[in-house]
Amino acid sequence: MFPGRCDFAAGGVLVVGERPLEAALRETAEELGVRGVELAPLREADYLDERTDYRASCFSCTYDGPITWQADEVAWGEWVSPGRLLDLLNELPFVPDTVALLRDIIERWAPEA
Repeated sequence: MFPGRCDFAAGGVLVVGERPLEAALRETAEELGVRGVELAPLREADYLDERTDYRASCFSCTYDGPITWQADEVAWGEWVSPGRLLDLLNELPFVPDTVALLRDIIERWAPEA
C-alpha cells in the first residue's frame, strides 16, 4: 500500500476465520522468517486515514535469532534501538499507520525520549 516507505513492524490482514494472534504469527513467519516466538499483546486500536479504515491488533516479542526478509516486500532491514528508531522516523518516510499506532510505545521504550 505504501511502496518505497519504511516500516518497523511486520503486518497484514486476517484471512477468513483467522484470529489476530494467528495472523500476527503467520505474518511474522512470512515477512521475517521468525517462527516459534511468543507474541505479547501491545494494543488494539482503530486506524483511519484517506486510504483505509481498520481495527489493528498489535503484538511484540523478544527475539535474537536469524531474520529472513521476504524478498517481495522487504528491501533491507536492521536492528536499531528505540531511540535510533525515533530519529529515523524524522529522517525517512515511514508508513503512516504503523507510526500512528505505535510511536507512543516506541517513545516509552526509548530511555532518552
